[in-house]
Amino acid sequence: MKMLQMFLPTVMSWEEHISFGAGLWFEEMWHHFLSLQNNSLVEPYLMHLLARVSRDCPGLFVWSNKLDFMFSKLLRSLQLGPDTGFNQTFPLENATVWLVYMIGVEKDAQSCLTRLMTLTETFFHPSNDGDHSSHLLKLLLRLVYGMVARIKRERSGKTQSAIPDEFKMTETRIDKFVLSLLPCVKLAIFTQVKEEYIYGIIKYLALLAPKIVLPGILEILDPAFETVTEPHRLTQSLSCFFASTIPMLREEVANGERSRKAELLVLLKKFLPAIDPNDPKKTRLCFLVLGIMVNNVPLVDCSAAVRLRNDLTKDEQEV
Repeated sequence: MKMLQMFLPTVMSWEEHISFGAGLWFEEMWHHFLSLQNNSLVEPYLMHLLARVSRDCPGLFVWSNKLDFMFSKLLRSLQLGPDTGFNQTFPLENATVWLVYMIGVEKDAQSCLTRLMTLTETFFHPSNDGDHSSHLLKLLLRLVYGMVARIKRERSGKTQSAIPDEFKMTETRIDKFVLSLLPCVKLAIFTQVKEEYIYGIIKYLALLAPKIVLPGILEILDPAFETVTEPHRLTQSLSCFFASTIPMLREEVANGERSRKAELLVLLKKFLPAIDPNDPKKTRLCFLVLGIMVNNVPLVDCSAAVRLRNDLTKDEQEV
């Protein structure tokens, strides 16, 4: 099976696949995948092959009758049960690639993902940390990373096989994807398990949909500056804000919309009391955020511009 996974070609046109490609062996491979026993050593190779098929030839096969089976295996691999010995293993890296490339191709894929996130949402709460936490955070990280990679692949135009326009990720599909993950991400921000995963999750989500993610990050950051009994909340909030700083500075807004850049002055004032020599981690994060702001936003004394010009926007007048 390893040799088949390595050498079976998937980067072909639809006509080539039907004649001498995946059209000849896909159903047989799916039959073998269904007949596998739990925790089989062959499963990662088969899952990798199926992920390649979904990535390189979207829309060639009908996956709608296979979604329930795949999502069930994915759910059982997250170690949510009390007895981990009865849980199944599943190649999460390949499964998330398959799932990411199902969105937009199969109309029920996004709804299945939303139901999966709704079902597992309470497990992301910091008070429910356990063996499942690392699996759930890894799932989120692989999903958002896979989505960023897919969008880059589609919009760069460098793919060897043409992707039909009706299957490409639109802004509406991206927003639905981000909204389905965001409630779980907000709960996972303050987790004590695999904190390094949160940085990547927030960073990629902010790149995908800054208008959806950034307000939530600022909503979490503002009360963290004022908390006294839970100082760790500020450290974790700063880490998330640091991950989303570049997307915030690069955010493009339409005419009449309020830019997040106008809030930089307020944030700069709030960062000053957070610089505490007794808390090196928090101080380091503050300086990292301040460094990004100063390097990307020119600081010039324009206080007299309010009296000299009458064509300033509301954001410019406030700054």
